[in-house]
Amino acid sequence: MSVDFRILNVVLSKSKFDVTLYGIETNVTLRSIDLPALSKILSKLLKKYDIINVQLDLQHINLALARGNKRVYISIKLY
Repeated sequence: MSVDFRILNVVLSKSKFDVTLYGIETNVTLRSIDLPALSKILSKLLKKYDIINVQLDLQHINLALARGNKRVYISIKLY
């Protein structure tokens, strides 16, 4: 399957996202953020943590990140 990333970039750039970060002690939900903000959040987390699991469908992306015995779970809803 071939993906034209230019089309995907245009579609995602006009989208908004709800992002929930789950940790051991706290959960944080950011509502209606745009692609640059989402990219900034993910880039900072991916510098510190390794991806151990990804699940995706048409409206949700779930990521599990790990570093040693620390885990961070991210749920991203696209709309």
